[in-house]
Amino acid sequence: MDFPERAPVIRVESISKTYLTAELETRALVDVSFEIARGEYVAISGPSGCGKTTLLSILGLLDVATTGRYSLDGRDIAELSGGKRARIRNSQIGFIFQAFNLLGDLTVWENVALPLSYRGLDPRHRRICALNALERMGMAHRVDHYPPQLSGGQQQRVAVARAIAGEPLIILADEPTGNLDSDNGDQVMELLAELHRTGSTICMVTHDPRHARDAERTINLLDGTVVAIESRDATLQPA
Repeated sequence: MDFPERAPVIRVESISKTYLTAELETRALVDVSFEIARGEYVAISGPSGCGKTTLLSILGLLDVATTGRYSLDGRDIAELSGGKRARIRNSQIGFIFQAFNLLGDLTVWENVALPLSYRGLDPRHRRICALNALERMGMAHRVDHYPPQLSGGQQQRVAVARAIAGEPLIILADEPTGNLDSDNGDQVMELLAELHRTGSTICMVTHDPRHARDAERTINLLDGTVVAIESRDATLQPA
């Protein structure tokens, strides 16, 4: 397969993921290979159960591949201890989840600042980073509100702010419009497009072909295998 010319942030080489139980072996991913370049916007698409979320969990260092090699910014993840993977996950990866995952007893700005506390940043610096991210997301007027006081679209904006507050190497978005109506979903997609225009590297899982077309490339999965890679400006290419 042809890889992009820009410097790679992510390189996945022949990774597979197998889940074993006493009675069953499930192959969630099979011989998956691709790269994501710095500053690129990539979608991972396919039907339910095709391995999208498993793949994103491996990219986000929440899970490990059974076989194959995964490099993040030139580091072989398999060589890192669990503690080092956790530190890299906190400092270099911004997550956007379908379910928002905001804490209801923390204010908006406290939710955004929370991941920064694990980096050892002082409270003043954490608040400044959080407020700057919320300003970018158009949520500066809600900093002292609590998540239950916000609409679904507003909560997802806060979740996006949380993902970008620490200026991560890459943003991983797992079905970011899945819990939103079409209008709010379109607004979140525009936020992602704006982040990409300003230089962010984004990898998004989606089952919606319409949203996948917003990305520069789409990696299409079926039964845990990359079946095709589609460029927005070119025809569909086999994997």
